[in-house]
Amino acid sequence: MKEMDYTKYVLNVREWVIYILLYSAILFSGGMVFLRNPMYAIPLLLLVPLLVQSRKSILQNKRDKLIRNQFCDALQIISVSLSTGKNVSKAFIDAAPELEMLYGNKKEIIVKEFYIIAGKISMNQSLIEALKNFSSRCNCDEIESFCEAEEICRQTGGNITEIVRNTYQTILQKNEMEDDIDAICSEQKMSFKILSAMPFIIIFIMRISSPDYANLIFTLKGLFFTAIALIIILFAYLSGISILRDRLKNIKLNDKVFLGKFLVLDQMIDSLLAVIRRYSWEREVRLVFAELYDNDSEIYYKNHRKKQVFYLGLSILFFAVCFILICIFMTFKVEILVIFVAVIIGIFVISDREMINKAKKRRKIIGDELPAFLSKLAILTDAGITIKSAIEIITVKMKEGELKKQLIILTRDFKCGTGDAVGFELFASRCRTKGTSSFATLVVQNLRKGGKEFSSILRIYVKTSWERKKSEAKIAGEERSMKLMFPTMLIFIGLMILMATPAVISMNII
Repeated sequence: MKEMDYTKYVLNVREWVIYILLYSAILFSGGMVFLRNPMYAIPLLLLVPLLVQSRKSILQNKRDKLIRNQFCDALQIISVSLSTGKNVSKAFIDAAPELEMLYGNKKEIIVKEFYIIAGKISMNQSLIEALKNFSSRCNCDEIESFCEAEEICRQTGGNITEIVRNTYQTILQKNEMEDDIDAICSEQKMSFKILSAMPFIIIFIMRISSPDYANLIFTLKGLFFTAIALIIILFAYLSGISILRDRLKNIKLNDKVFLGKFLVLDQMIDSLLAVIRRYSWEREVRLVFAELYDNDSEIYYKNHRKKQVFYLGLSILFFAVCFILICIFMTFKVEILVIFVAVIIGIFVISDREMINKAKKRRKIIGDELPAFLSKLAILTDAGITIKSAIEIITVKMKEGELKKQLIILTRDFKCGTGDAVGFELFASRCRTKGTSSFATLVVQNLRKGGKEFSSILRIYVKTSWERKKSEAKIAGEERSMKLMFPTMLIFIGLMILMATPAVISMNII
């Protein structure tokens, strides 16, 4: 069988034809509803490649999830075979026809791949090499983690049956939680998409039921108000899509030194910090910089205050000039003083609040990345590897993110001779999230007491972390529902303009 690359989705000829025709029909019919002229509707077809490309990304995500679910089913079958006394290679070979019976055909991805693995084993290729080849051709972290666990298990002499069973339970638990999280978000997405399509449906119904009334939309005045309504609806749609995506990107920190080194300004900053250091707000800001910049926090904290003092000086200079000019040419007004005070407060409070929000966003990113990391860690520790070695293996292959940065620092501390308990405590203090603090406490207690059931305890904690992420997803879903009220209100305003335009024109009000 031909080995396929599942890392990138490639549309076949049938899919190309279907999606091109589908999106062309949607865009052309939508253009005809609003523009009523094929010459104006045809240019909309230039958007078809963009829509097809977005569809490819959706299909890629669906296929990745399908591979993970099917691999979970395969592990269940292998676990049953191993419990009957078969060796691992024989269990993988026998799993191929079992999967074919389960799915009913050989066209399913996991069935084809397990037949390929069985063929390679029959040709005296090792199971590890066959699994690594499959892992390199798909975007499934669980398969990669299982390959590493199986290889470690061969080296350490671990119980492969127990590892397969635990890996299956870990992947199944992760899939169930992700399905629940997707279900929380899918209802909001569907309702918003239906609401966004309402303008097209309303105009189409108006043109069918009362064409004379609908034709008033396409007069010069009607097109003007229709354009305003469509702009409002488009803005609302884009706002709603950005709210529904809710993707957390890594935070960007300012690593540039502001204005270099000025002795007078530095002395002013030191004097200012000595005065305000006693206040709780200032202590909170200092903790935020310690969280974001670690060992270099004091440098960037002073740089932050230096920037604020510089802008404050410019503001005072600007308002002093304005005050002199006002006193010369007109009477002084209290509103100018209020604006001046508001600017001074804004210079300090808004910039401090921005750094605090960055710290909160960083904690949320770490919290979202933690359950997947713990799932991989549970799989590797089941194989008999130490937790420090498992963390190092996972960190190397993790995607760039806030959690990876902290894990790199953790592994670097261990290599520099930092004690295990101290290293994990420092890791928890840098991350400052409930999940990492609980994980560090769990590890430290295990190291101090020397418990032998760490893997089973870790699997329980993995389930707890996924439950926590699920509850956070519910809270985020409720917050998104509140945020969606604004774009929803804008869509209703656009719809009211569309429906009222013919009536207003027919009454000659405008």
